[in-house]
Amino acid sequence: MLSALPVDYFDVLVTPFIEEVSQHRPLSAPAWLRAAVVVAVRNSRLEDFHALGGPLRAADITAVTEAATDPLALLLKEPGTPVRNKTLLSFRS
Repeated sequence: MLSALPVDYFDVLVTPFIEEVSQHRPLSAPAWLRAAVVVAVRNSRLEDFHALGGPLRAADITAVTEAATDPLALLLKEPGTPVRNKTLLSFRS
């Protein structure tokens, strides 16, 4: 859903998280991408499992968040493009 949003809507969702992600890894990823990972991955049931005393520790959350960065970058390569078109684009590249 995040990848199919118009760029302006995407910006509205990720901008509040830019400051929060200043130290999130990978530091080589742009801040907007790290913020998108927080929106799409971290602010999910994953965070609930951690915050509510579930099986995930802080280190687990960090590892999952970092691992999600590259795949999400591919999905967000063309913001505002419907997901079905992104799939076709990735196969053509």
